[in-house]
Amino acid sequence: MRYIEKLAPGETQNLTYVITVDKDATTGGQLIGLLIDFEDPQGKKMSDSASFAMPVRVPTLAEEAASYWYVGALVLAAAVIFLARRKKAEKKK
Repeated sequence: MRYIEKLAPGETQNLTYVITVDKDATTGGQLIGLLIDFEDPQGKKMSDSASFAMPVRVPTLAEEAASYWYVGALVLAAAVIFLARRKKAEKKK
């Protein structure tokens, strides 16, 4: 749900929505509905709706791997700590 507080006649406003799809969704076209409710300063209400198709596809291997970026960051941090300790231990010898 998004609100626009003021919109003058003839003015346009871009809205951005983030849409997530269930991992078990069926690949292919899915129907998305949009409902617009409007009320002018005099209290007159108007409503409109639109439906459009949105393609749903299976994520690529790269997209799937990117969703687990934090695992790579933890492994990298652990490797840096391990190598730093190893280098420090070698200097003590």
